[in-house]
Amino acid sequence: MNTKNFIEINRSNWDERVEIHTETHEGFYDIKGFLSGESSLKEIELAELGNVAGKKLLHAMCHFGLDTLSWARSGAEVTGVDFSQEAIAKARELADRANLQADFVCADILELPSSFSEKFDIVFASYGILCWLSDINRFIESLAACLKSGGVFCLVDGHPFLDMFTYDEEKEELVLQHPYFHKPEPDECACRTSYTNKARTLTSNKTYQWIHDVGSILTAIMKNELELLAFKEYPYGHYQKFPNMIQNEEEQWVFADDNLEIPLLMSVKAKKK
Repeated sequence: MNTKNFIEINRSNWDERVEIHTETHEGFYDIKGFLSGESSLKEIELAELGNVAGKKLLHAMCHFGLDTLSWARSGAEVTGVDFSQEAIAKARELADRANLQADFVCADILELPSSFSEKFDIVFASYGILCWLSDINRFIESLAACLKSGGVFCLVDGHPFLDMFTYDEEKEELVLQHPYFHKPEPDECACRTSYTNKARTLTSNKTYQWIHDVGSILTAIMKNELELLAFKEYPYGHYQKFPNMIQNEEEQWVFADDNLEIPLLMSVKAKKK
């Protein structure tokens, strides 16, 4: 099976997830809170990008646009891109409901230069995207081509180190199960349900996912006319990935064992030369 077939199977899975992710107005995607004026953005990206008012911002792999529209509410001139037409339709609907101006485009994230003639001040991508990329270098190359000279690229996602582990229910601890280093062949995964609703069963329940180690990501950035400004690692997450995680006073998810401090999130910031 070639890469295009893998992507089409993943697209079917994400098309189906859109309805599930937008049917609940509280919890993982707090649409009700957003429509009442709240932002879905987290402290990491807010600190990295600062004041975005008046800047052209491209949000890559935007899903149904909640973060995209939160950037719009912060004053940015936003464009969101996703490969799912279902997600783009929901994003446009949400923009109308929130009375916010935004452009949403359905496109292959690895072929963006053919989709846009304009250049952006900021390109942003975040949370749960890396595993869906078949080619990290093409991803970075595609986004870098959309940036103005001096423009900023910002990526925030789960740390690849964390993806090596799974939770052993019998031992009640993390066990090493997956490789760390990048390999070109994807892993076939069975996704019976989505992460927001374990009661809803997916019909398109097969996906293909790729591993990208930190070295591969940083190398791709430096190869594509981007100057690395910062690479940061964080010992907390924004959701409960494993049963042995609890929320701290800042409502961040950490391991219950204080000695188990491993990187859960990372951020990368770079500037177009």
